[in-house]
Amino acid sequence: MRSPAAAEYQPPPAYMPSPTAPLLPGPPQKPRPSVAKRFFSAFAIAVIILMGVNMLGHIISWLVNDSYEWDNNPRGEDGNVLTCQNSWSPPKQADDSDDLLRSVVDPELAGQIHIPAYPVFSVSESFTLPINSSLHYLLARGSVFSGAAIVRGEEGADPNVIKVDVTVRYRSQHALSRARVCMLQKPEGGYGIGIYTPQNRIEWGENGDRLYFLVTVTLPTSRNSLLNLNAFDTYLPNFRHKFERLGDRVQFEHLSVQGTNAVIQADSLYVSQGTLKTTNGAINGQYNTTDSLILQTTNGAVDVDVGVTNDDTHRASNLVVKSTNGHVVSRVSLLTTHDQRPQPKGGHFSVRTTTTNGQLNVGFPTTPVDSLLDFEGRTSNSPADVSLHAAYEGSFSIKTSSASAEVDNEHARDPSGKGRYRTVTSVKNNKSEIRGKIFWGYEKDHEEGAETGRAVIQTTNGWARLRLL
Repeated sequence: MRSPAAAEYQPPPAYMPSPTAPLLPGPPQKPRPSVAKRFFSAFAIAVIILMGVNMLGHIISWLVNDSYEWDNNPRGEDGNVLTCQNSWSPPKQADDSDDLLRSVVDPELAGQIHIPAYPVFSVSESFTLPINSSLHYLLARGSVFSGAAIVRGEEGADPNVIKVDVTVRYRSQHALSRARVCMLQKPEGGYGIGIYTPQNRIEWGENGDRLYFLVTVTLPTSRNSLLNLNAFDTYLPNFRHKFERLGDRVQFEHLSVQGTNAVIQADSLYVSQGTLKTTNGAINGQYNTTDSLILQTTNGAVDVDVGVTNDDTHRASNLVVKSTNGHVVSRVSLLTTHDQRPQPKGGHFSVRTTTTNGQLNVGFPTTPVDSLLDFEGRTSNSPADVSLHAAYEGSFSIKTSSASAEVDNEHARDPSGKGRYRTVTSVKNNKSEIRGKIFWGYEKDHEEGAETGRAVIQTTNGWARLRLL
């Protein structure tokens, strides 16, 4: 029997935790900052960011401005600096009709230079280079400039030096102050003139900041002697090149001309080995070589007369005329000195004329008898018209992609004066391809296996014609 006390005992209810009560106490909660405190914290961060951006801007500006200090200095490969022109002769106000304007730009662009809001001024300086140097050179580095380099002969000039006159046409004194013209000397020998303007364009390049340079190189010439210069180089972006009044009294053993966005002209230029290149500009004039010559442009036309002289039948004299997106018109006179020697051959020549998207028109007004010519004329999307001198002997090939190919035989007289008859044999595979041979006299009279000339004419989307004069 249970006691009365046990009978009255009631067990406690089972413990049921609240569904939202945490099992363990959480971390102490910090009091949330007031709205004012949060505002001032965000404001301080914004101020710090703004100060950092401002400081970064000052650093960039300092670097840009400082770049003007070193960006218009000569490079190591340009040569050792002998002098640099920092102060110019007193300026004079220039007239838009003066010689400088006509020399710096092509006539059709002359009117674009004049801006009424900017008065135009010019300053000049002169340099002399020893004439007996192994190399003479001109170069320009920088931006926002253009100009002209004129190489001319002058009778009665000092025979011991080459005079170089530099004229700067400008509108802004600020722009002129950032330009330098230096006289340089190569460690291995050679003297030159360098033009330097800043490369950076951030604060540089308004119309008022443009500079126009005219570099005139005067070579001493004489009617009684030949001036033979070993090497002459130019690296002049945005410069026009012109060779004038040189005639046959100046000859360059090695000539290298590099320009851009401007024409190359010569009224008479004689080189042993020469390379003349430009872009977005034409090449025209009269050129002569005794070894090799390259005339090359892009986006420009070529219209030249070239004399190629060979004095060694075992080694060809070479001519390359090349353009893209421009027509090529070239009249090539082949010459030899063999008529002054007891040698039977008439010279050895290699001629390559090529273009794209432009007409090709090549003629050979003069070719020595018994000479050897290796010729290629190629173009695209335009016709090709080639005329060979009567003295040519060898094979020929004319090919187009779809248009007609033809041979025009004019039945010329024997250039040797022997009264021989010219034989032209051809095989026409179809209307767009012809192959054949040209020789004087009977084929049996020619040595079997003897080397003969070769003429290849090729185009696409245009007709091709070979004229035998």
